[in-house]
Amino acid sequence: IEELKDEFDLTYWGNIYHSGFKYFFKNIRDVKRYINALKFNLEIIKDEINPVDFITIIAIQIFVNKLYQDIRNNKDLFAGVIDYVDSRSFQSRKEQDLTIYNGIIENSESPINDKQLKELLMYMFPKLNTIYGRTTYPNEYLPIWRKEARICSPDHFYTYFELSIPKDEISPSEIKALISLSNDFEQFSDELLKLNEEKRINRFLERFEDYTQEVPEENIGNIINVLMDVGDKFINIPTSLMALDTPMKVGRIIYQLIWRIDNRDKRFEILKNAIEQSKNSIYTSVQEVAIEDQVHGKYGLAELPEPEEKWKVGSDQLVELEKIVCEKINEWVNNGKLIEHEHFDRIMYDWIRWEPEKTIKFTNKMIITDQGLITFITHFLHKSRSVTITNKVSESFWTMNLEGIELLVKFDEIKIFRIHKIISSSSFDDLEEDKQYAIKLLLKKLKRNQNHQN
Repeated sequence: IEELKDEFDLTYWGNIYHSGFKYFFKNIRDVKRYINALKFNLEIIKDEINPVDFITIIAIQIFVNKLYQDIRNNKDLFAGVIDYVDSRSFQSRKEQDLTIYNGIIENSESPINDKQLKELLMYMFPKLNTIYGRTTYPNEYLPIWRKEARICSPDHFYTYFELSIPKDEISPSEIKALISLSNDFEQFSDELLKLNEEKRINRFLERFEDYTQEVPEENIGNIINVLMDVGDKFINIPTSLMALDTPMKVGRIIYQLIWRIDNRDKRFEILKNAIEQSKNSIYTSVQEVAIEDQVHGKYGLAELPEPEEKWKVGSDQLVELEKIVCEKINEWVNNGKLIEHEHFDRIMYDWIRWEPEKTIKFTNKMIITDQGLITFITHFLHKSRSVTITNKVSESFWTMNLEGIELLVKFDEIKIFRIHKIISSSSFDDLEEDKQYAIKLLLKKLKRNQNHQN
């Protein structure tokens, strides 16, 4: 316990102790039995858990093992928040859950009475507080519990029962260790790329949002420099169907960090330096400037600009950032890396607002060759997933933003016979599936345009 005192919430512990915890211990034998189990398990996982929750769940494991098993096997009942509070069926669903929780408690074979046990669980698992009491907890509590490594956090729940961190997860101790390295560009960059190789970067980005307020202010510029430099390298593996993509997660972290800086000129200098210094990424910078364009209400990206106090940089400063990021885009054009970029289409949509003549010139040059045309069109083809009423799992399907392509290419300048020639060539069958599909969709579009003109 001495090792965990810095993380120990005395108020939370007091509530746990006096609600039901203290009644578990009837004699010295109970105390010794508990201490032995606690010492053994605590050494394995002491840096990854909330000490009060861990002390309590070990007591439940020792003295109310049937309840321990029921909690472990029913994450959805205990972790997280009640997700139907605003539903019309709240009362009926609450009564159904009440019956389930009552059954678990009554059949727990607990050495303490049901009232004491129920009160203890209400402190540990806020869901039960909503069921038995009048306190409701919105989703905004989830990042708080996650940061505190509470057992009621869906992200930490299983750690308390497996006594280890799932291999794809990132622990609070790892995040804190990374923050301690954030003043060193090379080290911090290397560690993020290592997480990327381990396919844990998305979890880090999600979890790091809980810690952006703890980053020393003098390290903020360096972290943003690293994200601008390697952000494009991060793999995009959504953690759920509705999860943000990786670039948006990077953008959210930059947003939270940059607003830690009160001075607008200092914010501008941090962003300017990060974009200028970036070598390995371009889309992270493009996205950052494009989002600020939207905040300022430029290029018709918003009906009205946000109030000036929500601008990260001033209007003249934003123009300068646009100029710098365009210089970066032109560098990527000249070294041939832009046409290979995963987010080529998104970059093009922003670039044409800033430098329309250069963008169109680049596009026209690219599609002169058949290979260039195929590469160009395929960049606008994406695989999406959706869930329908008749299917219980998500399905994948191809989509292409033909309207977006028309911003860059005039379809009436691409001749149908040229596309037919590509499709009928002996090399067409050797193309990847996405490239074949993209060309076939383009042909359908050209035929529709021709029929409409006739």
